[in-house]
Amino acid sequence: ASLGVLSSVQGAGAIAGGLTAATVISRRGEPRIFALGLALLALGCATFLTPSVIAVGAGQAAVGFGVTWIVVAFVTLRQRLTSARMQGRTAAATMLALNVPQAAVTFVGAALVTIVDYRWLIGITTVAIAAAALAAFTTKRPPTQSDDDVEVGQVVENGEDPTIA
Repeated sequence: ASLGVLSSVQGAGAIAGGLTAATVISRRGEPRIFALGLALLALGCATFLTPSVIAVGAGQAAVGFGVTWIVVAFVTLRQRLTSARMQGRTAAATMLALNVPQAAVTFVGAALVTIVDYRWLIGITTVAIAAAALAAFTTKRPPTQSDDDVEVGQVVENGEDPTIA
């Protein structure tokens, strides 16, 4: 019964994240919001190690909020930096790159939970997400620009046609 309530709290966090994502991305940029989303996700996951239902509920809201910011920031950046004619290909590649590892990790996690205490798995996951957030916050980013201005057949500095994939 409490799983339904906690899932609803996560959904409420996701709705709040969705309602705020566009505004904060326009002010802070996709990379910063992606990093903040990872930090919220790590914080939310850390609460799953506590015995407090209140803390876990707050953590679920943070997970919903954080994951929404991560997805919106990532997809917005991908769309903004990809030419119109490459949108379908990059969307398909993105889904493959995200969903295959997620399925593999789910399979491995299901096997590991039979031999390793789940709290260790949550702890390791939390540390990995926090490390990713730290890397996202501290990585220097080159200026980003879309390749929409590049015309088919135009040769760029390195001599390659960027529109051929």
